[in-house]
Amino acid sequence: MTDLHVVETANGKALVFGGRAASVSVGDARLNVVPVFIESSADSSFGDGIDGLLGNSFLGNFDANFKGGFLELQPRA
Repeated sequence: MTDLHVVETANGKALVFGGRAASVSVGDARLNVVPVFIESSADSSFGDGIDGLLGNSFLGNFDANFKGGFLELQPRA
C-alpha cells in the first residue's frame, strides 16, 4: 500500500494508506474485495482504543439498524 490519502474523521484529519482487503466480515455480514484505508502512524487519529472504522465502502452495501444497543446489518436487495 503506497497510496496516501488525507481523510476527515470525527477527531479531525488523518493520514491513511489506501488499498483493498480480500474480504471484510462483521458477524454474518461479509463482502469481498473491499476498499480500505489503513492509518499511517502510531497516533490514534480514530480515537483511543479504536483500531479502525467501518465506512461506506462496507456499510453502504447493507441496511443498518440499531436495536437494543446492537448493530443489525441486512444485505441490500
